[in-house]
Amino acid sequence: MTMPLSGIAFRAAAGCLVVLGLAGCGSSTPPPSAAATSGAAGSPGASVSGSCPLPPRNVEKQTSTALTIAVSSRLTDGFGFNYALSDETLAKYPALLSTGKAPDWSVSKAWQDGLFLLGGAHVPIAARNQGRDPITISSVRLVNIVEECMPLGLAYKLGNEGGGSSDEDINLRFNIDADSPIAYEHDRGADPAQIPPNVPYFSGKTVTIAPGESKVINVMVGSLRRPHSFTIAIDTTVGGQQGVQLISNAGVPFRFAPSLCPSATQRTQMKPEDIAWMKNQQFKNVRVRVGIATMGESDPAKYSGPCNAI
Repeated sequence: MTMPLSGIAFRAAAGCLVVLGLAGCGSSTPPPSAAATSGAAGSPGASVSGSCPLPPRNVEKQTSTALTIAVSSRLTDGFGFNYALSDETLAKYPALLSTGKAPDWSVSKAWQDGLFLLGGAHVPIAARNQGRDPITISSVRLVNIVEECMPLGLAYKLGNEGGGSSDEDINLRFNIDADSPIAYEHDRGADPAQIPPNVPYFSGKTVTIAPGESKVINVMVGSLRRPHSFTIAIDTTVGGQQGVQLISNAGVPFRFAPSLCPSATQRTQMKPEDIAWMKNQQFKNVRVRVGIATMGESDPAKYSGPCNAI
Protein backbone atom coordinates (compact mmCIF):
# COMPACT_ATOMS: atom_id res chain seq x y z
CA MET A 1 0.00 0.00 0.00
CA THR A 2 1.26 3.49 -0.73
CA MET A 3 0.19 6.79 0.73
CA PRO A 4 0.83 10.02 -1.17
CA LEU A 5 1.98 13.01 0.85
CA SER A 6 1.36 15.91 -1.51
CA GLY A 7 3.21 14.08 -4.24
CA ILE A 8 5.59 12.13 -2.00
CA ALA A 9 4.73 8.43 -2.21
CA PHE A 10 5.84 6.22 0.62
CA ARG A 11 4.35 3.01 1.94
CA ALA A 12 1.89 3.48 4.75
CA ALA A 13 2.19 1.77 8.11
CA ALA A 14 1.19 -1.89 8.04
CA GLY A 15 -1.30 -2.88 5.39
CA CYS A 16 -4.00 -4.21 7.74
CA LEU A 17 -3.80 -1.10 9.90
CA VAL A 18 -6.28 0.96 7.93
CA VAL A 19 -9.07 2.52 9.96
CA LEU A 20 -11.81 1.18 7.71
CA GLY A 21 -10.30 -2.29 7.48
CA LEU A 22 -11.55 -3.46 10.83
CA ALA A 23 -12.21 -7.15 10.40
CA GLY A 24 -9.25 -9.33 11.28
CA CYS A 25 -6.90 -6.40 11.91
CA GLY A 26 -6.71 -6.34 15.69
CA SER A 27 -3.29 -5.10 16.74
CA SER A 28 -3.24 -6.39 20.28
CA THR A 29 0.10 -7.68 21.41
CA PRO A 30 1.70 -8.97 24.59
CA PRO A 31 4.03 -6.68 26.58
CA PRO A 32 7.77 -6.51 25.86
CA SER A 33 9.83 -9.51 26.86
CA ALA A 34 12.60 -7.36 28.37
CA ALA A 35 13.16 -7.63 32.10
CA ALA A 36 10.02 -6.06 33.52
CA THR A 37 9.41 -4.15 36.70
CA SER A 38 6.14 -3.66 38.51
CA GLY A 39 3.89 -0.66 37.89
CA ALA A 40 5.62 2.02 39.97
CA ALA A 41 9.17 1.13 39.01
CA GLY A 42 11.41 3.15 36.70
CA SER A 43 10.02 6.55 37.67
CA PRO A 44 10.65 9.36 35.16
CA GLY A 45 13.90 11.23 35.59
CA ALA A 46 15.92 8.13 36.39
CA SER A 47 17.96 8.40 33.19
CA VAL A 48 19.72 11.68 33.90
CA SER A 49 22.89 9.62 34.38
CA GLY A 50 22.77 8.90 30.65
CA SER A 51 21.88 5.20 30.72
CA CYS A 52 19.24 4.04 28.25
CA PRO A 53 16.98 2.35 27.55
CA LEU A 54 15.43 2.01 30.99
CA PRO A 55 13.48 -1.09 32.09
CA PRO A 56 9.76 -1.04 31.23
CA ARG A 57 7.38 0.56 33.72
CA ASN A 58 3.60 0.34 34.15
CA VAL A 59 3.85 -3.20 32.84
CA GLU A 60 0.56 -4.86 31.85
CA LYS A 61 -0.50 -8.09 30.19
CA GLN A 62 -3.48 -8.53 27.90
CA THR A 63 -6.52 -10.28 29.35
CA SER A 64 -9.22 -9.33 26.82
CA THR A 65 -9.86 -9.10 23.08
CA ALA A 66 -13.38 -7.71 23.37
CA LEU A 67 -12.86 -4.98 20.76
CA THR A 68 -11.80 -5.32 17.14
CA ILE A 69 -9.00 -2.78 16.85
CA ALA A 70 -7.51 -1.03 13.86
CA VAL A 71 -4.72 1.54 14.09
CA SER A 72 -4.67 4.12 11.34
CA SER A 73 -1.74 4.10 8.95
CA ARG A 74 -1.59 7.88 9.35
CA LEU A 75 0.50 8.09 12.50
CA THR A 76 1.88 11.60 12.95
CA ASP A 77 3.68 13.66 15.56
CA GLY A 78 0.39 15.48 16.17
CA PHE A 79 0.93 17.95 13.34
CA GLY A 80 2.82 16.20 10.55
CA PHE A 81 4.80 13.23 9.25
CA ASN A 82 8.10 13.86 10.99
CA TYR A 83 10.46 11.07 11.97
CA ALA A 84 13.73 10.33 13.77
CA LEU A 85 16.03 7.41 12.97
CA SER A 86 18.86 5.95 14.99
CA ASP A 87 22.15 5.14 13.30
CA GLU A 88 21.12 1.48 13.18
CA THR A 89 17.76 2.20 11.54
CA LEU A 90 19.25 4.73 9.12
CA ALA A 91 21.79 2.15 7.96
CA LYS A 92 18.84 0.14 6.58
CA TYR A 93 17.39 3.17 4.75
CA PRO A 94 20.37 5.06 3.27
CA ALA A 95 18.14 6.52 0.51
CA LEU A 96 16.64 8.85 3.11
CA LEU A 97 19.89 10.80 3.09
CA SER A 98 19.37 11.74 -0.57
CA THR A 99 18.27 15.21 -1.64
CA GLY A 100 16.13 16.18 -4.58
CA LYS A 101 13.33 13.79 -5.51
CA ALA A 102 11.96 12.15 -2.38
CA PRO A 103 12.75 8.42 -2.21
CA ASP A 104 10.10 5.72 -1.98
CA TRP A 105 10.45 3.92 1.36
CA SER A 106 8.38 1.59 3.49
CA VAL A 107 7.19 3.30 6.64
CA SER A 108 5.66 0.05 7.92
CA LYS A 109 8.97 -1.77 7.51
CA ALA A 110 10.82 1.13 9.12
CA TRP A 111 8.54 0.83 12.16
CA GLN A 112 9.64 -2.77 12.52
CA ASP A 113 13.25 -1.54 12.28
CA GLY A 114 12.93 1.09 15.02
CA LEU A 115 11.46 4.23 13.43
CA PHE A 116 10.40 7.04 15.81
CA LEU A 117 7.92 9.84 15.34
CA LEU A 118 9.61 13.18 16.05
CA GLY A 119 7.92 15.72 18.33
CA GLY A 120 5.12 13.59 19.80
CA ALA A 121 2.73 10.83 18.83
CA HIS A 122 -0.82 10.94 17.48
CA VAL A 123 -2.28 7.43 17.32
CA PRO A 124 -5.77 7.18 15.76
CA ILE A 125 -7.54 3.98 16.82
CA ALA A 126 -10.82 2.58 15.49
CA ALA A 127 -12.49 0.36 18.10
CA ARG A 128 -15.41 -1.79 16.89
CA ASN A 129 -17.80 -3.96 18.83
CA GLN A 130 -18.51 -7.05 16.74
CA GLY A 131 -20.14 -8.93 19.59
CA ARG A 132 -23.71 -9.16 20.84
CA ASP A 133 -23.30 -7.25 24.11
CA PRO A 134 -22.41 -3.60 24.75
CA ILE A 135 -18.74 -2.98 25.62
CA THR A 136 -17.92 -0.36 28.23
CA ILE A 137 -14.55 1.40 28.23
CA SER A 138 -13.68 2.65 31.71
CA SER A 139 -10.14 3.85 30.95
CA VAL A 140 -7.47 4.22 28.27
CA ARG A 141 -3.91 4.10 29.60
CA LEU A 142 -0.26 4.04 28.51
CA VAL A 143 1.53 0.89 29.61
CA ASN A 144 4.77 -1.02 29.04
CA ILE A 145 6.54 2.35 28.84
CA VAL A 146 10.25 2.38 28.02
CA GLU A 147 12.41 5.48 28.13
CA GLU A 148 14.54 5.00 25.03
CA CYS A 149 17.85 6.30 23.71
CA MET A 150 17.52 9.43 21.57
CA PRO A 151 17.61 8.45 17.86
CA LEU A 152 20.14 10.91 16.41
CA GLY A 153 21.06 9.40 13.03
CA LEU A 154 18.53 11.43 11.03
CA ALA A 155 15.64 13.85 11.49
CA TYR A 156 13.35 13.40 8.48
CA LYS A 157 10.70 16.11 8.30
CA LEU A 158 7.94 15.68 5.73
CA GLY A 159 5.48 18.08 7.33
CA ASN A 160 1.70 18.01 7.13
CA GLU A 161 -0.84 17.44 4.39
CA GLY A 162 -3.96 18.42 6.31
CA GLY A 163 -6.71 16.34 7.83
CA GLY A 164 -7.60 15.88 11.46
CA SER A 165 -10.00 14.33 13.92
CA SER A 166 -13.77 14.68 14.14
CA ASP A 167 -15.78 16.26 16.93
CA GLU A 168 -17.36 12.82 17.41
CA ASP A 169 -13.99 11.23 18.14
CA ILE A 170 -12.71 10.51 21.64
CA ASN A 171 -9.68 12.81 21.85
CA LEU A 172 -7.25 11.96 24.64
CA ARG A 173 -3.95 13.49 25.69
CA PHE A 174 -1.26 11.90 27.87
CA ASN A 175 1.87 13.19 29.59
CA ILE A 176 4.14 10.16 29.41
CA ASP A 177 6.56 11.75 31.91
CA ALA A 178 4.02 11.16 34.68
CA ASP A 179 4.55 8.17 36.95
CA SER A 180 1.25 6.64 35.77
CA PRO A 181 0.07 8.46 32.64
CA ILE A 182 -3.71 8.79 32.47
CA ALA A 183 -6.06 10.19 29.83
CA TYR A 184 -7.06 13.85 29.74
CA GLU A 185 -9.41 15.62 27.37
CA HIS A 186 -7.36 16.75 24.36
CA ASP A 187 -7.73 20.14 22.72
CA ARG A 188 -7.02 19.32 19.07
CA GLY A 189 -5.28 22.66 18.59
CA ALA A 190 -2.86 22.13 21.47
CA ASP A 191 0.76 21.06 21.31
CA PRO A 192 0.88 17.35 22.27
CA ALA A 193 4.09 17.98 24.23
CA GLN A 194 2.43 20.44 26.59
CA ILE A 195 1.47 19.22 30.02
CA PRO A 196 -2.22 18.23 29.82
CA PRO A 197 -5.15 19.70 31.78
CA ASN A 198 -5.68 18.42 35.29
CA VAL A 199 -9.18 16.92 34.83
CA PRO A 200 -9.02 13.24 33.83
CA TYR A 201 -11.18 12.27 30.84
CA PHE A 202 -12.59 9.16 32.55
CA SER A 203 -13.24 10.81 35.90
CA GLY A 204 -16.77 9.70 36.74
CA LYS A 205 -17.68 8.62 33.20
CA THR A 206 -17.28 5.73 30.79
CA VAL A 207 -17.66 5.16 27.04
CA THR A 208 -20.06 2.48 25.77
CA ILE A 209 -19.81 0.93 22.31
CA ALA A 210 -23.01 -0.78 21.19
CA PRO A 211 -23.00 -4.01 19.15
CA GLY A 212 -22.03 -3.22 15.56
CA GLU A 213 -20.84 0.27 16.50
CA SER A 214 -17.36 1.78 16.05
CA LYS A 215 -15.70 4.68 17.83
CA VAL A 216 -12.48 6.48 16.94
CA ILE A 217 -10.06 7.12 19.81
CA ASN A 218 -7.28 9.63 19.12
CA VAL A 219 -4.38 9.13 21.52
CA MET A 220 -1.97 12.08 21.75
CA VAL A 221 1.27 11.52 23.66
CA GLY A 222 4.05 13.98 24.35
CA SER A 223 7.17 14.47 26.42
CA LEU A 224 9.45 17.44 26.97
CA ARG A 225 12.17 15.17 28.34
CA ARG A 226 13.06 11.98 26.51
CA PRO A 227 12.13 9.54 23.72
CA HIS A 228 9.74 6.76 24.69
CA SER A 229 8.08 3.62 23.43
CA PHE A 230 4.75 2.41 24.77
CA THR A 231 1.64 0.34 24.19
CA ILE A 232 -1.94 1.43 24.80
CA ALA A 233 -4.25 -0.34 27.23
CA ILE A 234 -8.06 -0.17 27.06
CA ASP A 235 -9.95 -1.30 30.17
CA THR A 236 -13.15 -3.01 29.02
CA THR A 237 -16.23 -4.57 30.57
CA VAL A 238 -18.52 -6.86 28.56
CA GLY A 239 -21.13 -9.18 30.01
CA GLY A 240 -19.88 -8.36 33.50
CA GLN A 241 -16.34 -9.49 32.63
CA GLN A 242 -13.54 -6.95 33.04
CA GLY A 243 -10.37 -7.10 30.99
CA VAL A 244 -7.39 -5.22 29.58
CA GLN A 245 -6.85 -5.04 25.82
CA LEU A 246 -3.41 -3.97 24.57
CA ILE A 247 -2.82 -2.08 21.33
CA SER A 248 0.48 -1.80 19.47
CA ASN A 249 1.66 -0.75 16.03
CA ALA A 250 1.46 -4.00 14.07
CA GLY A 251 3.14 -5.93 16.86
CA VAL A 252 5.77 -3.34 17.87
CA PRO A 253 5.45 -0.49 20.38
CA PHE A 254 4.57 3.05 19.39
CA ARG A 255 7.66 5.28 19.54
CA PHE A 256 8.33 8.99 19.56
CA ALA A 257 11.20 11.32 20.32
CA PRO A 258 10.82 14.86 21.71
CA SER A 259 11.68 17.98 19.80
CA LEU A 260 15.22 19.01 20.70
CA CYS A 261 14.30 22.70 20.31
CA PRO A 262 11.64 23.38 22.94
CA SER A 263 9.93 26.76 23.00
CA ALA A 264 10.40 29.22 25.85
CA THR A 265 7.03 28.14 27.28
CA GLN A 266 8.00 24.48 27.11
CA ARG A 267 11.34 25.14 28.80
CA THR A 268 9.55 26.52 31.87
CA GLN A 269 8.08 23.02 32.32
CA MET A 270 11.47 21.27 32.12
CA LYS A 271 13.93 20.47 34.88
CA PRO A 272 17.44 21.96 34.59
CA GLU A 273 18.96 18.48 34.22
CA ASP A 274 16.65 17.77 31.28
CA ILE A 275 17.63 20.99 29.52
CA ALA A 276 21.29 20.15 30.16
CA TRP A 277 20.75 16.70 28.61
CA MET A 278 19.03 18.22 25.60
CA LYS A 279 21.86 20.69 24.94
CA ASN A 280 24.14 17.71 24.28
CA GLN A 281 21.81 16.04 21.77
CA GLN A 282 22.42 16.76 18.08
CA PHE A 283 21.16 15.03 14.97
CA LYS A 284 23.89 13.90 12.59
CA ASN A 285 21.68 14.57 9.56
CA VAL A 286 18.49 16.52 8.82
CA ARG A 287 16.35 16.30 5.69
CA VAL A 288 13.37 18.62 5.24
CA ARG A 289 10.69 18.68 2.57
CA VAL A 290 11.32 21.79 0.46
CA GLY A 291 8.88 21.12 -2.40
CA ILE A 292 5.90 18.98 -3.32
CA ALA A 293 8.10 15.91 -3.73
CA THR A 294 11.54 17.31 -2.96
CA MET A 295 13.79 16.88 0.06
CA GLY A 296 16.60 19.24 1.01
CA GLU A 297 19.47 19.12 3.49
CA SER A 298 19.37 21.37 6.54
CA ASP A 299 21.76 22.34 9.32
CA PRO A 300 21.33 19.80 12.17
CA ALA A 301 22.09 22.48 14.78
CA LYS A 302 18.81 24.22 13.88
CA TYR A 303 16.85 21.13 14.93
CA SER A 304 19.03 19.95 17.82
CA GLY A 305 19.97 20.87 21.36
CA PRO A 306 22.44 23.61 20.40
CA CYS A 307 19.68 25.55 18.58
CA ASN A 308 18.83 29.11 19.47
CA ALA A 309 15.76 28.07 21.47
CA ILE A 310 17.89 26.88 24.41
